[in-house]
Amino acid sequence: MRITEIHFDRLDSTSAYAKREYTRFDEDALTVISADEQTAGRGRQGRKWFSPKGVNLYATFCFRLPSDSPGLPSLAILGAYSVARLLEKEGLSPAIKWPNDVQIRGKKIAGVLCEVIFDGSQAQVLLGIGLNVNMRPTDLAGIDQPATSFFAETGNTWDRKDLIRKLGKQIASDLERFQEGGFAPFKEAIESRLAYKGKRIRCFDGAKEWIGLCDSLGKEGQIVLALPGGVKKALLSGDVHLMRMSDPFDEDLRILQEKTKTAESYSIRELVEIFAGNGRFLFLIFLSIPFCQPLQIPGLSTPFGLLIAFIGLRMGFGHRIWLPEWILSKRISAAAVRKTADVTLRVMMKIKRFLHPRMEWLSESEAMRKTNSILIFLLGLILALPLPIPLSNLTAAWAIFLLSLGVLEKDGLYVILSYLVILASALAFVFLILQFS
Repeated sequence: MRITEIHFDRLDSTSAYAKREYTRFDEDALTVISADEQTAGRGRQGRKWFSPKGVNLYATFCFRLPSDSPGLPSLAILGAYSVARLLEKEGLSPAIKWPNDVQIRGKKIAGVLCEVIFDGSQAQVLLGIGLNVNMRPTDLAGIDQPATSFFAETGNTWDRKDLIRKLGKQIASDLERFQEGGFAPFKEAIESRLAYKGKRIRCFDGAKEWIGLCDSLGKEGQIVLALPGGVKKALLSGDVHLMRMSDPFDEDLRILQEKTKTAESYSIRELVEIFAGNGRFLFLIFLSIPFCQPLQIPGLSTPFGLLIAFIGLRMGFGHRIWLPEWILSKRISAAAVRKTADVTLRVMMKIKRFLHPRMEWLSESEAMRKTNSILIFLLGLILALPLPIPLSNLTAAWAIFLLSLGVLEKDGLYVILSYLVILASALAFVFLILQFS
């Protein structure tokens, strides 16, 4: 397939330009519109695409197909596959996040926007691609989701013109195969590169959120979810997100909110049973939340603190979580439990969007597991004991919350933040002692 290139120093959007001018393009060629800078770049669903000058690849690949071509809905993920093949040829290891993103180590490096304009028997396809090339880590940090670039992955500066020529050739080659056999020749190759395959995901299709295992791809590039009961559900469009370890916790909190409307009190045993399936760190988060605010719920610090300390002690010795009867039988008012659930749910919904795995050794290594368990034990004791230290409950609770959340989601940044809270509290305590001695 013949390739025609049109380049601009500055443009509102390569896709917008292609929409305005596509009737002038060679119908038998792959026309590549590129720009050094976009002032109004956009992604799917009108989202803004960050397009700084002279560092990344911004291009729209235009071509015509018969309107009745099989597999037209799969062109977005086919574009993502072409990008992935380019990255592989340059020595990188990408994954394709359905329906239109390319990732490296869970971080987005490219996005695809596919638009089709039907004109009688012909379909004009506009395949917009944004690829992070020479963005520095400091610039990537300003993007609203984990992101990476060629430079961030390799430490080298890349020739953008060379990359766009190579990408054009890859797309042209893939397009010729598509014209011969539709999506079928690509299905297995794309499935093998699919991010989250075999993992629990949630997908909102515009009307309903579906939760299931990422199973496979359909005949036209749909994502197929394995739902409970062996049911398979194919979705043609939507936003896919990996289910976090803490996601089921949200549903249990909502159930607990409803249950507290009819009960007068709860025992620690009942709370343990409610959250048992979510793991100990989610239970620690629930126990610490009431003390993460200046105005705290009275009467909870001693039982919750002792419970946290006991859990930390058992974890430190590598034992399963077992609690003595005198702790399990302790009762807490339903109003206090409901308020705790309300606050926990609000905090979790706000903070989870910033979580993602990084510096995993801070939560995964055996030495750090023991260290973190001992810290949880000590912080639980601080909560349980009536210490005459201002804000001791507040700082201990925040340290427990951040540490538990960091270990749960393997986010070392949150583990470090908990250490900093502990260090600041210790320094403040030493300062008070020196002031009054």
